[in-house]
Amino acid sequence: MSASEKWSSQPDLFSYPKSRWNNPDTSRAAAESISLEAITETQERILVVYRFHGALSDEQLEEFFLDYWPDSATSQGIRSRRGELVRKGLVVDTGERSTTKYGRSCVVWRSASIPTQTGETK
Repeated sequence: MSASEKWSSQPDLFSYPKSRWNNPDTSRAAAESISLEAITETQERILVVYRFHGALSDEQLEEFFLDYWPDSATSQGIRSRRGELVRKGLVVDTGERSTTKYGRSCVVWRSASIPTQTGETK
């Protein structure tokens, strides 16, 4: 068996939905229920916040999100859904950094530019 055949027969560890290792049954089921093509209501709301307010840190995103939709998601849930949007290419790192309320550096994110039918970007 050649080296390339050996590597090609290895399992793909990165295509599977992420789940917690210490609670595999429920976490795996939840991860598998997330479609890479579908946008959840929470993800859609996150995109609305970015499109209305522009580039934001996670703390800023959480604050605006919870102002509009109180008790609809947790801070961790909002950050997780933002991460999913990053993996889908719908939210991108601006390259800018901000500071958290604890004085730590953090990424500033924004909604990705979306081409219109005329070729312009929004």
